[in-house]
Amino acid sequence: MKKIIFILFLISQYYSSLAFSEDVDWLLEMATCQKTWLDWERDRVKMQEYYDKVSIDFKKPDEEHYYIPRSDQTILGYSIKRLYPSNVGMGLGFSVLIDQPFLDVKESIESQTDIQYDRCENSHGKACQKKIAQKKKAMLIETDGLLLFGCYYHYQR
Repeated sequence: MKKIIFILFLISQYYSSLAFSEDVDWLLEMATCQKTWLDWERDRVKMQEYYDKVSIDFKKPDEEHYYIPRSDQTILGYSIKRLYPSNVGMGLGFSVLIDQPFLDVKESIESQTDIQYDRCENSHGKACQKKIAQKKKAMLIETDGLLLFGCYYHYQR
């Protein structure tokens, strides 16, 4: 009986490691579309792991749609001000809000990931995007002096 429990424990540990790798920053994976909750939406186990990970590292203020770090959380070395685990602006996705200069963050993302933004504009603030897959775009948006970056999901029911 102890062997069966131990084997089940090992199997559960293996499957939990599939959702978030320990050796890579899960926030960066999500913000750069390497992993998306959209891919797991029908997988209760992975969605629960995602919810648990967000809840461990972040807390949701009452009546708000964002989360704030429980302790110092960084992405690409920049402190995270807010986490939006289900949206990028008004669209579905995953994003983080940081207080850093646009060009510094853009250069960090491009040098430390496979993303090379190919569509940038400067009309109502700075914004860049890169299509990652048919329904996923990496986004970088400066708004009110802060920087939102993450993965936008083009999603239709």
